[in-house]
Amino acid sequence: MKNILDFTKELMLMHFHDGDVLVDFTMGNGNDTLFLHQQFPESMLIAFDIQEIALENTKLLLQENHANMEKITLINDSHSNLDCYIHSVIDGGIFNLGYLPSCNKQITTLAETTIQAIQKAINLLKIGGLLIIVVYQGHKNGAIESNIVFDYCVNLDNRKFTVLQYNFVNKKAPPYILAIQKDK
Repeated sequence: MKNILDFTKELMLMHFHDGDVLVDFTMGNGNDTLFLHQQFPESMLIAFDIQEIALENTKLLLQENHANMEKITLINDSHSNLDCYIHSVIDGGIFNLGYLPSCNKQITTLAETTIQAIQKAINLLKIGGLLIIVVYQGHKNGAIESNIVFDYCVNLDNRKFTVLQYNFVNKKAPPYILAIQKDK
């Protein structure tokens, strides 16, 4: 079986295409941003994070890998403010919830702003587009956020959205994936 991150990449490769408008809603250290750019170099890519160190780490990673920065916009703001920056339809996006690895673990994504971001992203998502949410529930804020995000996704109108959950059920508080495809 594929681990969570490998399955996330597989979903991106299956659903995203070169030339798409893609969003990394939680830039972190830039690994998803770089992966998306390398796989879909002609796509417009927008990446968000509230921490300046995340932007610095991502920019360095992109430069080290000779990324075309004309195709990438790095934004130092909450993903919940995405509508201040994105005014067009998006083809897809990725959320990696939780905290920035190797940094202050007290700074985490929060259920309230994550739900706002998901709602706004769904409104901008094209028919057939996909949002991937990697949920890390193994820390205090993560457990709270997991419950709220899961409940939100479970209650999406099944006539308009298809929601997938990918999870390992015999592990204690494992990360899992929720993927939302807009059908109508």
